[in-house]
Amino acid sequence: MSNATCDLNEICKSINAAWKDSSSFKRELELVYANAGYRWEIDSSDQIYFLSALHTIVLSSSIRYIIQTGTHAGFSAISMALALRKKGVTGRIDTIDPEPPLYGQEVISDPVGIAKKVVRNCGLEDLIKFHKGYSVKPWDDGRMDLPEAPHFVLNQLASDRRADMILVDGDHSFEGTYWDLEVGLTALNPNGAKIMFVHDYVSISEVADAVNTWKKKYSNRIDFRSHKKKNGYVIIQVI
Repeated sequence: MSNATCDLNEICKSINAAWKDSSSFKRELELVYANAGYRWEIDSSDQIYFLSALHTIVLSSSIRYIIQTGTHAGFSAISMALALRKKGVTGRIDTIDPEPPLYGQEVISDPVGIAKKVVRNCGLEDLIKFHKGYSVKPWDDGRMDLPEAPHFVLNQLASDRRADMILVDGDHSFEGTYWDLEVGLTALNPNGAKIMFVHDYVSISEVADAVNTWKKKYSNRIDFRSHKKKNGYVIIQVI
């Protein structure tokens, strides 16, 4: 698989086109959770654009192997896995999370436990593998109590260098975001799509600062796109 099969301009066009009918994917994802006993409404003003973008990136490109930092209740991992299943390809999403009982002030208890149940219920166990631990080290103690869990899980997953895409959406501190990008870069397949996606680029200043710092370091090696509405995100392709 070569970079030529994953053009960032074409991916962005596909994302914009999919947004025009994002309501259908919203219903699809909500039904997946409802069938597992969780009746949640996906936020139409922000969350669905992020999830639709992830679904579209995987669906419209050659991406098969993804590493994600930050599982939460599994919305993003499942969005990408549904795209892999629709393509009918062999692939996998490795998703990393320390699995706290709660995230900050949120009311969802045991979110990763919910994700695991939904994955089992909709038959995506062959596409999503859960890894309990911290991608690198725990820094984000401003948002939650940090549970005991293994460190450097992303480093371990990076060792075989087969990831087509890295999704950074775990530790939202400056250090956590920056080192997810640094280590994530080493996980990319040099012959693959080489996509890096960072969520919350607008809503969390530490994330933006980390992305911008990392961007300056690799400015001659990357192509960069940003979506600056609501929580925002960036898509990076390593050249």
